Amino acid sequence: MQRMRVALQQDDPDLIVYGCSAHWLNLLDQDLTAQSVMKHIVEMQKYFRNHHKPCAWLTECLDSHKPQLPGETRWKWPLTRLDSYITNRPSYMEIVQDHEGEIDQESPRHQPSSEMRRTWLISYDLLPALLIVAK
Repeated sequence: MQRMRVALQQDDPDLIVYGCSAHWLNLLDQDLTAQSVMKHIVEMQKYFRNHHKPCAWLTECLDSHKPQLPGETRWKWPLTRLDSYITNRPSYMEIVQDHEGEIDQESPRHQPSSEMRRTWLISYDLLPALLIVAK
């Protein structure tokens, strides 16, 4: 691909040559996404998706959606994951409050509350930037 672009530009110097636009946007999306924050979001999403009881409780919540997990072939997954997390967060908090004794000790719910709040605030601020890139 790189060699083809160089050859095209040598044939016609006025030709503007660049790579795949979708790929460039995906790379920008990855740069905008804070991996330290995404790690906590993925842990939370995996917990509620992969554990039977928490998944059932989440399904019972009216405004919840199925948690989205990363898929490297899906270039908009940071956006869908953030959107899913922000939509489900009130349900997660309600489930944790209602079923505190039944939640596993290794669950992401046992993160320090300051870390969970930081993850929430950063993800909420990050969503508009990712929406711009996705459009």
